[in-house]
Amino acid sequence: MTSRERVLAAMHRTVPDRVPKDMSWGMSPIMKETFYRNTDGTKSPEEYFGIDVRVMDFSLQPANLSDYAEYFEEYLDNPRFSINPYGVGAITSEHTDFHFTHMISPLRNAQTINEFIDYKLPDITDERCFSQVAGEIVKVQQNGIAAVGPEDLSIFELAWYIRGYEEFMMDLLINPDFADCLLDRILDMRITIAKKYVDMGIDVITGGDDVACQRGLLMKHETFLKHLKPRYQKLIEEIKGMKQDTLFFFHTDGKAHDVIEDLIDVGVDILNPCQPECNDLKEIKRNYGDKLAFWGAIGIQRLLPFGTPDEIRLEVKSLIETLGGGGGILLGPTHVIEPEVPWENLVALYGAIDEFGAY
Repeated sequence: MTSRERVLAAMHRTVPDRVPKDMSWGMSPIMKETFYRNTDGTKSPEEYFGIDVRVMDFSLQPANLSDYAEYFEEYLDNPRFSINPYGVGAITSEHTDFHFTHMISPLRNAQTINEFIDYKLPDITDERCFSQVAGEIVKVQQNGIAAVGPEDLSIFELAWYIRGYEEFMMDLLINPDFADCLLDRILDMRITIAKKYVDMGIDVITGGDDVACQRGLLMKHETFLKHLKPRYQKLIEEIKGMKQDTLFFFHTDGKAHDVIEDLIDVGVDILNPCQPECNDLKEIKRNYGDKLAFWGAIGIQRLLPFGTPDEIRLEVKSLIETLGGGGGILLGPTHVIEPEVPWENLVALYGAIDEFGAY
């Protein structure tokens, strides 16, 4: 099988020749330095470890600061201040620009519905957004690798990035019109992006939001059902309406048990990242393995940084026997590979998938 055939078989819950491998979240900059130091540097990490998927991201055009200056007057003179294409501000740490940024939400002080209606979102009809990725998708697939199209910070996360986390969570309770206006505008943008991906022949669309922490949902289940589930359903219906067999991958960190049945109900095909520190993966496979495929499952909080190569090998073997029974698993780190991960652990991870992953 080619990598693409392997991924599609596994994610459609049939048995491929072997378990496919993932590194979609990538490496932190320091970990990339470790990679190049330990290899000859002629290959990418994905090529070196034989990763079966490639992320094919569209390219939003940089935001024009003048469009958002009114939201950030007190920060404009800070040399470490920047805004992303959605208009969300950030001040980077003087020590690192990777994880540690101070986020500044442009609508943090909004008081009227018109401020949500008039807020400037990226112009995703700009032909430059997708001009390069279309050719990249074709090239990757012609090379026998599965093409994955990310929807970035799907719906909920982008909404609270723009509004502010506390402010948005309060809106869900006391200003639902504010929350719904922002969610609907973001949903419309996500549907347009998803349709572009389908038109370009993408294999998997990755969406979702971090709706949970390690103890459970970030909101009441009733709030999820009212404000988020119908919007995920509409997004997936639009995708499947164009091409039924396009796979939809839903990402949420944390303990996902309380929404798994809802995700299946709206048409999700794949659950990611299956965080092992807070989910019973055997139970999830037993209860939902006939309806969902699983992507991820290799813990980056404990196992990869602090386990031994032998412990990693044993965990990979166990996951293949449980989550991967009868197909339906794509193994890889649950998030970014951090600097604390020893090189020998990374080698052990992908070596073990090769060693134990044949069906």
